[in-house]
Order: sequence, then C-alpha cells, then structure tokens
Amino acid sequence: MFFPDNKSVLDVGCGDGYNMRFFNGKKDGVEIYQPSIEKLEGYGKIWKLDVRDLSSIPDKSYDIVAAFHLIEHLTKKDGYNLLKEMERIAREKILIETPNGFLPQEPYGGNRYQKHLSGWNVQNLKELGYSVYGLYGLKYIWTPLKHFTDKSIRLHPFASHIILGIKTLN
Repeated sequence: MFFPDNKSVLDVGCGDGYNMRFFNGKKDGVEIYQPSIEKLEGYGKIWKLDVRDLSSIPDKSYDIVAAFHLIEHLTKKDGYNLLKEMERIAREKILIETPNGFLPQEPYGGNRYQKHLSGWNVQNLKELGYSVYGLYGLKYIWTPLKHFTDKSIRLHPFASHIILGIKTLN
C-alpha cells in the first residue's frame, strides 16, 4: 500500500540504507554523513548533499521521495523548506516518518546530525495535505507491551508514537 513496486525512490537522509529494503524499484539516496555513505554500496546513486539544499536534484525526477526519521533533525523552518523541496522533486508521492511531537535526542555515535531540533505532529502534516497514519504503538508506552497496540494505532495517529505522512501529488 505505502511502497508500490517498480517506482523510483529517493530516500532523503538515507543513513545506512536501512529503509531502502522496503522498495523494489530504482533506489537512490541523499546522505552527508560519510560513515553512513560507506555502508551504502550496492544501492543506486547516492547524492552527497546536506538535506537543507537539494537544489542540484532535478524537478520531478523520482516517483516517490521519502524521509524516514529525518525531519526532526532539522529546525522547523528547515523542515518546511525540505518538504517543499521534496514536493518539487517527486512525481507521485512524498513519505515522511517522524516521532509524534518533540522527542529529545542528543547526538550519538559520533554523528552530530543525530540531534533532534524540532517536533512534528499530525496537525502539522495534515495542514500540508498529508494523510497521516500511526505507527509503533501508543505514544507513551515504551515497554514491550507497546507492540500489542500497533495494529489499532494505525488509524489513530494522534495517540501513536511515530507518524507516517503520505502526500499524493497531482
């Protein structure tokens, strides 16, 4: 449903490529952190770019443009600019996955880009025309019991731990 076959995908802030396994078409990525880039062999083109400037990527060059757990690492202003750029680059869909609200996180593993700078919620994405789904259980349950809530939370994103926004373009 969310990840159709045979589509070209640009994963913005792709890290080590973990999320690319969900796609079956052409898979390219945008990444700036060199240790992550070194793990991306075997994938398509890797754009070594700061996600705050995607101007070198041509308009409407990918069917789907996705950002998994990226937007919270930007200021709110930079996040809104990123969403505009993703819409410029995408032909069909934009996918955004992020914590529901601000979730504090400091840099780790020597990667300064891991710090969370903003929080995004269901209303933020709905105002921009996204359909929003809940993922990974209830927002404040951090024990193994949270997985018992996963199936019911999809249609109740306001209460979910993670949200997935999907915007279909004309």
